Amino acid sequence: MKSMDKLNNVERARLLFDLFPDEKPSFIKFTGAAVQKIMSDEKELRENWEGQLITVDFWLQLAKTAENKINKYGSKLIASNRLFADQFFDGYNAMLASHCLHQFKKVTSNQRFIKAIDVFFLFE
Repeated sequence: MKSMDKLNNVERARLLFDLFPDEKPSFIKFTGAAVQKIMSDEKELRENWEGQLITVDFWLQLAKTAENKINKYGSKLIASNRLFADQFFDGYNAMLASHCLHQFKKVTSNQRFIKAIDVFFLFE
């Protein structure tokens, strides 16, 4: 097994959800709701988007991509950890997925999962 600092985002996500498989359905549902909110609040996002590393258009594109993946793969995302991690945590998609993971910490009651998110996807 690779050391933590050698894992990429896809590998970190696969390991995280291998350890906590019961959290994946709730996280996918949460992500779906989050991307719907992002897309429905486009006007407000544009008005308040300041000092961000990426453009609001790129953020909206990431949300649309996540929505498309949820619609396309549906329950296959729950059944296959590899598919799930590849679709949500590869490349730029990891930006939105990581954001959703950190937002998900506010709604899950699993304290060990919350700590694991911080270990695997710590923002510095």
